[in-house]
Amino acid sequence: DPEEEFFAEEVLKLERDVRETRLSVIVLADWYSSEALDEVQFFDDNTRSTWVAVTGGSNIPALNDLLAPFDIALSGKIFHGQWKVGKEVVAFKSGNSILGFPGPGYLVAGRGLKEYTKGSKGNKKQQKLRGGEPAEKKIWGTAFRSNDSRRA
Repeated sequence: DPEEEFFAEEVLKLERDVRETRLSVIVLADWYSSEALDEVQFFDDNTRSTWVAVTGGSNIPALNDLLAPFDIALSGKIFHGQWKVGKEVVAFKSGNSILGFPGPGYLVAGRGLKEYTKGSKGNKKQQKLRGGEPAEKKIWGTAFRSNDSRRA
């Protein structure tokens, strides 16, 4: 998770390494939302004052710049909760969903997660479209087939 923006040269280098040398990349990131920052505050015993967060857990805008050459984008929406993978229950503490992802990648969707919205403390239920599909899929895991040289 970057603290600062990536230089254009770094983005180009990563893209070249992934496409030409088949470098594998794993991105792990926490949440980020400019709306939620207004509500993230805590009382600091040392200074005896309330502190307001300056940034979220991750620099999602910088990660989006890094992932843009691969047509991958993380959303600004925060989710939390748990879902089942086979017989196992997976806890998802907090993070952003994937807004855009190209084929032919594999995606794992976390159904039943709750969306954090301003003032909700994370209790908004997932909205549904006709047919029971989520309005925006909450996707948490991604991987490309290793034998597909057209994509990352």
